Amino acid sequence: MDDERTTEYMKHTERELFRVFHVFRSRQQAALFVILGDSWSHERLWWMKKVRDSLQTLLFETAWGWCGAGLTIRGVSCLCLPYARPESALRRLRSLVEQCGGRMTAPAVPPVEEGPGPRSSLREWPHARTLVEEVRGYFDGRVRTFRARVDWLGATDFQRRVWRAARTIPWGQTRTYGELAGMAGSPRAARAVGQCMASNPVPLIVPCHRVIRSGGALGGFSAEGGEAFKKKLLEWESSRAYSR
Repeated sequence: MDDERTTEYMKHTERELFRVFHVFRSRQQAALFVILGDSWSHERLWWMKKVRDSLQTLLFETAWGWCGAGLTIRGVSCLCLPYARPESALRRLRSLVEQCGGRMTAPAVPPVEEGPGPRSSLREWPHARTLVEEVRGYFDGRVRTFRARVDWLGATDFQRRVWRAARTIPWGQTRTYGELAGMAGSPRAARAVGQCMASNPVPLIVPCHRVIRSGGALGGFSAEGGEAFKKKLLEWESSRAYSR
């Protein structure tokens, strides 16, 4: 009887593991989630599925091009940097939403003009109005600090510490991967910090473009345009560092 129960439990655990893959940013996180135990994992899984299933998407225009974002009731889940064409931004947004474990929906497209239009179209979107205003303001040169809430659901404790530490890097300044590792409380984890920057789901809000290599090289950048776009962002900020 014990063997039968053990076999059934293993089959159940395997099914559960596959069922939660879409909730997490990686298979490793999903596996750890299931290993932590049934009593905790079922309750947590229910909540995470509820949040992810309610993910909403936005497509909006900025001075630099079209951006896209995914949001939950907890905050911003993913953000794609500007593309010249909305179709390109939509494709990138779809990829990011799937990486976050969400389901792509027809995105809302708030108008560019300020006033009653954006407010009414974003009225029922938690954190959406703040995000759109801040991203547009960044590319207009008006916003330097993002206050939009982020949905860290599915991120590891280390990722959260690194991303939160990166948010404290001031406009127009840079830090090395090693320096950011120290800021996050793990001074020997520079390589792991680099991986966190590469998997950052909310660029600008978490300014991974301000994190560079110790020798002064810019390092990689996962957004469209790669290192060239990272350089463009840093030059944009540097040229306006003392404009206020």
